Amino acid sequence: MYKRSPLQAQDHVIAERKRREKMGDLFISLSKIVPGLKKLDKSSILGDTIEYMKELQEQVKLLEESKKNIPSALEYNDSNKEHVLGSNKIKVRIMDKSVLINIHCNKQDGMLGRVLVQMEQLHLSVHDMRIMPFGPTNLEISILAQMEDGCCINVHDIVKAIQINILDLVNN
Repeated sequence: MYKRSPLQAQDHVIAERKRREKMGDLFISLSKIVPGLKKLDKSSILGDTIEYMKELQEQVKLLEESKKNIPSALEYNDSNKEHVLGSNKIKVRIMDKSVLINIHCNKQDGMLGRVLVQMEQLHLSVHDMRIMPFGPTNLEISILAQMEDGCCINVHDIVKAIQINILDLVNN
């Protein structure tokens, strides 16, 4: 059998004391993190921590499942009315209060002014607008806007309002 020298035994006692102090500190830290602890003995702390972790895992599972049901961005691309609007396409995405609008349309005098007026009427505050010519007769307009406070408009309403505006401009 192995015998320790007195110096080794003393080192072992000191190491064991430090280990116990560290374990005690960790249990104290754990008891501060876990809500609703009734008892502060080590086995109760561990048991309550395990229960709390199971509750958290269940909450994570529920949140992940509910996240799957909520699209991160709603998108509406109205290609069914393309034949009515010619080569005009309107694509709108909404995420929280941010709105991204892409309009592909024929060049028309007054188009940009009408689009900006339409944004005001829809209570959308334009943060960025980019206009690029696409060939000799078309425009690609990208608008980044923010819904004003109290405004609750959906993708379909924005697309419909812009379509009506473009049709009105084309017909006049």
